[in-house]
Amino acid sequence: MANGNRFETYVIRGKRGSGQIIMNGAVAHLGKKDDLLTIMNFAAFTRRRRRNGNPASSSSARKTVL
Repeated sequence: MANGNRFETYVIRGKRGSGQIIMNGAVAHLGKKDDLLTIMNFAAFTRRRRRNGNPASSSSARKTVL
């Protein structure tokens, strides 16, 4: 976050294409509207799936709403 706070949380699926990132629960008190966020995702794969997958990177065009 822009204020230096770090946290781990879970994902609740939202409306596709809405561009929204909504923080719920206790973590909602750590941020405010227009904060900059760095979002990382980690996953574990079997060897077979890892061979067939491709790492991906994405960047927001400042359209995202907190």
